[in-house]
Amino acid sequence: MRLLIITFLIVFSISYSYSQVEIFPNEFVDTFLSTAERDSTPVIQDERITKLVDKHIEYNKQKKGIIGYRIQIYSGVGGPTIKKEASAIRTKFLKLYPDIPVEIIYNEPYFKVRVGLFRNKSEGFKLFKELEEIFPGSYFIIENEMDYPPL
Repeated sequence: MRLLIITFLIVFSISYSYSQVEIFPNEFVDTFLSTAERDSTPVIQDERITKLVDKHIEYNKQKKGIIGYRIQIYSGVGGPTIKKEASAIRTKFLKLYPDIPVEIIYNEPYFKVRVGLFRNKSEGFKLFKELEEIFPGSYFIIENEMDYPPL
C-alpha cells in the first residue's frame, strides 16, 4: 500500500511539473493564424450603437476643451483700482508659481483671478492648500469648458 501511494505521488508530481511547460511555442501557433486573426476580435453589434458612437465622436470634436477645475484666488467688485489689484495679485502669483497658468476674467462688474488647469479636485488640492495661506478666500470653481491641461 505504501509503495502504491509513493508511486502515485511521484507520477502526480512529474505530470504536474510537465504541465508548466508549453507544448506548442507561440511561433508554431502563429504560423497557422493570419495577422488579422491574431490582432483583432470581431465585434457583432447593432448599427444604432455604431451611429451613437459616431455622434459622440463628432460632439467631442466640436468641443474646445474639457470640464475641469480652477482655483479662484481673487474677486473684486467695480472701482477704478480693482483692475490694478487683480493685476498685482496675478503678478504676485506668477512670481511664486511661474509654471502654473493664470488668467484675469472680467465679468461686469467683477475682476477675477483664476489659476491652474485641473481635471479633478484632487489634482489641485495640494496647490489649493498652499494658496489658502497666501491668498485667503481662495476656492475651487468648476469651468464649463477650459483648455486641455498639460499631461
